[in-house]
Amino acid sequence: MTASITTADAARALLERLFRSFLDPARSPKDLLEFVSSDCVHQVDGKTLVLDDFLKHAAAVKAAIVGADVTFERLVFDPVQATVADVHVVNALKTDGTRIRSKVIAFYRLESGKIREVDELTLMLKGSLEDRDLGSRT
Repeated sequence: MTASITTADAARALLERLFRSFLDPARSPKDLLEFVSSDCVHQVDGKTLVLDDFLKHAAAVKAAIVGADVTFERLVFDPVQATVADVHVVNALKTDGTRIRSKVIAFYRLESGKIREVDELTLMLKGSLEDRDLGSRT
């Protein structure tokens, strides 16, 4: 069993490791099982992704990008409720050489040191219309 997250620094570290794995095309989507529970539900931009959908989403993102980085603008952690809220910006280089920039507002519920629930809204700041669904594409 994974240890519980008890500090804001630990919550941030969990998200940083998750995003590094998620946005690295060389890593398998199944590597994300280290960070999310088997019953994780991801609500994003009006879509509901259960674990298998989330792994397909990760594969779709990995196929579309060469690499990306995440910058946290805000992060709030509640140890009593085991929740994290953040605002982050994703800058990605697509395989066709174009760039995407998106702002994400997300709420996470943690359990046993893993993410069990995500509620997220994504706003594309830069990129083509065809990529507006990249935050939820499967």
